[in-house]
Amino acid sequence: MALVQARKERGDISQAQVARDLKMSRSYYNQIENGVRLPSLRLATKIARYFGRRVDEL
Repeated sequence: MALVQARKERGDISQAQVARDLKMSRSYYNQIENGVRLPSLRLATKIARYFGRRVDEL
């Protein structure tokens, strides 16, 4: 849920835009955002930096 909030705080951008910016498929990002899949530490760090947060805040 923290990813949804972070995405909305960034200007209500779409999952597709986040996925494009992070160079991953929208469906994979959707699975991460919905807790279906866990990202690697490297990817979690990349996502956290994208949203200006720490990994443990996501």
